[in-house]
Amino acid sequence: MSDQAIGLDIFGTNNSFTVAFDGARTPGNDVIFEESSYYNNILYLLSPLPSGYTNNSLGPNNRIVLAGAMGFKILTPAFPASGSQMTNDTPYRIQATI
Repeated sequence: MSDQAIGLDIFGTNNSFTVAFDGARTPGNDVIFEESSYYNNILYLLSPLPSGYTNNSLGPNNRIVLAGAMGFKILTPAFPASGSQMTNDTPYRIQATI
């Protein structure tokens, strides 16, 4: 497999995909959300994405749902100051305990 291979390169909106990837790609090339993409849902059958994702979308509105557990492999975002709001800018669903 070419190291330039891309799993999904998404430009569209309101799409649903069920996928599983095998083999190595350049980091961030399993799923690429392009600037024009929004409200896309991906059900990924294996965990975690072997080469990761790239989010070029203008907002945090694309989602990746893993069929297996991701656990503590998702980076913890910096917590905002008291009284401030925070946006989950990853495509993963997260739970924050304060």
